[in-house]
Amino acid sequence: MIRYALYWLSLFPLSLIHAQKDSITGSTKDFSFLIGTWNVERIYGPKTENPRSLMGTLKCEFAANEQFVKCTYNFERHGKPNMLDIVYFNFNDIYGKHESLWLSSTWPIKVLMQGDIDFKGAELWYTSKAQFQIADTVMEYVQSILRMNLNKGHFVRNTDIKTSRDAIWHLHMLENAIKLD
Repeated sequence: MIRYALYWLSLFPLSLIHAQKDSITGSTKDFSFLIGTWNVERIYGPKTENPRSLMGTLKCEFAANEQFVKCTYNFERHGKPNMLDIVYFNFNDIYGKHESLWLSSTWPIKVLMQGDIDFKGAELWYTSKAQFQIADTVMEYVQSILRMNLNKGHFVRNTDIKTSRDAIWHLHMLENAIKLD
């Protein structure tokens, strides 16, 4: 655990992110805090006996005439091809919701999450939810919270899941990201 803390401290950027409470406009630019390059640690099953930790990068940029923020995660896996996730973030004017569309090289289901950006104390929070079918009669429910301390290049994202067969939420994944530029 100390090893990971020292790793993240050594990567802390000199420049800071400046998200402001009055900057939430109900537009795709609300996700501009993601623009840049990040080091990421993703832990699957963080509260299980055998958590699986992956180290990687996240690169985010505006796409499609700034209608989206496109983020590409790249994680190395020992003895396997890299795991790639591509995420498109935007504000959907029709639904009045912030959205993220997740595409993964290791998961065949495209996940569309909808939610809101808000402020709680000194943190920006992007909360989102999704549901989708994973078997003939089984639905999966996902809820995610991305928390970023204002004026710091760091965010944490927790993702919880449950299925229609199990009404208990489980912490599926924890993500820590440090901005490099």
